[in-house]
Amino acid sequence: MKRIMLEVPEIQLKEFLRNSNFGKENRRVAWFDLFLGCISMRGIHIEIDDHVFPGEKRPGITHNEAMSNTRFLDRPILHHGKERPKYLLDEYLAIGMNEFINGTHYEVLKKFLNKETDHFDDSEMFKPEMWKGKSLRIPVDFISVYGVSGGDGSARAHIRIGHHIVMWGIQVYPTFKPDKVIFDERVIGEIKKILARKKVQSTLRYCALNKAFDYESRFISKMPGCRKGKIPSVRLY
Repeated sequence: MKRIMLEVPEIQLKEFLRNSNFGKENRRVAWFDLFLGCISMRGIHIEIDDHVFPGEKRPGITHNEAMSNTRFLDRPILHHGKERPKYLLDEYLAIGMNEFINGTHYEVLKKFLNKETDHFDDSEMFKPEMWKGKSLRIPVDFISVYGVSGGDGSARAHIRIGHHIVMWGIQVYPTFKPDKVIFDERVIGEIKKILARKKVQSTLRYCALNKAFDYESRFISKMPGCRKGKIPSVRLY
């Protein structure tokens, strides 16, 4: 199978949820999901306080993906001694989210975080201005299933989608459930092929029935041209 290209023509910020009891009572915190069409990144944390950074005229709304179900894996340190792409995947998306959070919808979102309103609508699908009318293309030249944990007759695993994305804790046994976070049919099909292997099924079944963990095994499907040390760039096209 040739390399998969995940196409992201637009993004959407959705499912805004405010938790008034998060930590200190005066913290103004919420979460939302970032929908890319091919995947959905759940549980991005946003917060506002009264601190104004030097050079700024108003408090900024910060966003943090640390507690999300998804991680972006490409980092500047991985390009040490090599030519670094102009932007990495997380930067393309962070700039787009920031256009919405601290740009076009700052005032209404601030009211939501300040508990002046009880509901915040999903955004429309939109193309970030810095993409300059283009779409994002994320290359996927391998898929990996690893970090299996089981219990109560089911098993979950981490699914790595190429060099750029990993999604935590996806159910893979007794049935594979993309859980409304993986939508690309090519990726879903390739994961199903991996999970159908006899060795994989045996590992998943054992973990599920024995409340066991297998953090050593990695079940991988490589596309032609995949090179472990070569990170294909995310690009606008």
